[in-house]
Amino acid sequence: MKARGDYIGGRWVRRRHGAGELRSVDPGDLNQVFGSFPIHADSVDGACAAARKATAGWGAIDAKEQRRAALVRIKAQLANRATPLTEQLSRETGRPRWDTQQEVRRLRQEVDHVLEAGLAPSTYERRLPSGCKIERRPRGVVALLAPSSQPAATLHHDVIAALAVGCTVVLKPSPLTPGLGQLYAELIDEADLPRGVFNMVQGDDEVGVRLATHPQIDVLLFSGRRRSAEQLVEDLSPTTLSPVATKPPPLLLARTAGRSVAVVLDDANLDEAAAEIAVGACVGTGQRAATTRAVLVQRRIADALAERLQRLLSDLRVGHASRHDVFMGPAVSADAQARFVDHGAALRHTTERQLVRPETSERADPMDDKSPPGHYLRPGLFACSPEQLPELLAPERCGPLLLLAELEDQQHASQLLAGCPERLVDAVFTRSTSAFDELTRTTRVPLLLLNAPTTRWHAELPLEPLSSLGAPLPGGVATARALTTACVSVSRDSAFDETMLPPGLTLR
Repeated sequence: MKARGDYIGGRWVRRRHGAGELRSVDPGDLNQVFGSFPIHADSVDGACAAARKATAGWGAIDAKEQRRAALVRIKAQLANRATPLTEQLSRETGRPRWDTQQEVRRLRQEVDHVLEAGLAPSTYERRLPSGCKIERRPRGVVALLAPSSQPAATLHHDVIAALAVGCTVVLKPSPLTPGLGQLYAELIDEADLPRGVFNMVQGDDEVGVRLATHPQIDVLLFSGRRRSAEQLVEDLSPTTLSPVATKPPPLLLARTAGRSVAVVLDDANLDEAAAEIAVGACVGTGQRAATTRAVLVQRRIADALAERLQRLLSDLRVGHASRHDVFMGPAVSADAQARFVDHGAALRHTTERQLVRPETSERADPMDDKSPPGHYLRPGLFACSPEQLPELLAPERCGPLLLLAELEDQQHASQLLAGCPERLVDAVFTRSTSAFDELTRTTRVPLLLLNAPTTRWHAELPLEPLSSLGAPLPGGVATARALTTACVSVSRDSAFDETMLPPGLTLR
């Protein structure tokens, strides 16, 4: 693949020199997979200007059928480019192809959901008894900072939601997945959207900050690490931005990783529970927003579940994405691998005992010097006391590191979950639907799954994460709603009658 540069105002812009250079490397063999090119923070100005110019036409009420037709064309291009998207996603993230195939397949389903849910029109009207009319209007220019974890699903979900309701978009892909960003921009280009409706700039953190703080954007959608989101909150504060700014800072909607927990009650199918927990903890090399971080298991079955998890995690097949018998690939970067090492070392010193030792390797097969080099790692499992769990879950960990704590009963599970911070998805393993229903009522979490891994949820679900970090970025229908504002108008439903004036007020 040859680097084409940035996509601005409906055309490709590639400059010869810049402040830096962007390279894409396969974390599974360290080979370069994407042509390098200069980074230009100045490209942000052109992209934002193009997006601003396109807002009036794209967001107009009478353009809703135009937007619907554009989404249909995007879906067709996704079908045409499914294979290169899958391959590029595997090469840039190191994830096995069976995993990236599932992610790419869901992209077309996402468009279907938007169309079926009626989100393509940016406005809706409904009459209320008082003669009130509500119109949803697009917020304007949306800047999107995409993550390296499930990058295709995340950026596509947010782009489609924005385009559907009439917003224009400036996308900055993760610097770890520039090839995916270019492929996505190419399919948007083939879908023949009006110039400036969709723009894409490649770049590093400096480019991301330039885009996030640009005066032309109205909304900033961020998906990634909590530390980065906290820095964005600071960058967008009135004390940091220019005191002579002529408009308020953009609305920041942030989606950060949760601390998902699996609860295993004593009537659960232990083979099923252990297998699904292993999937939730290790799929995507434990780098997803809903990765399972802890297991709460009733004491009577704790040893039996621990034995099954030890066997599954120890025998789990790790290797290069091109192999068909691999479940887990490498960490997405050397930095992610280093954070995994640090987090594993911290857990060894703070938990009661280590059940499965986390390991790293510079090769897919540590015993074979000819196997490809990369940022490989193996999962870890640690036993801790229930009282330790809230503190151990507080840090934002990287990679497949799983905690195991014993429960007294179902009520104990509810009490422990209440103290665990900012969870996105939890799972309950039980044969009792009444027990699951009770936990649904007593557990404060956006999504609770029955007998399924925490990673098995879909972007179309209208999840609203529990977060102390400003306004959380919701999912599904709620994303599109968040990208609009309500404009309310009220008209009289009866003629003026001066006899109905309040006492003491007369016209003569």
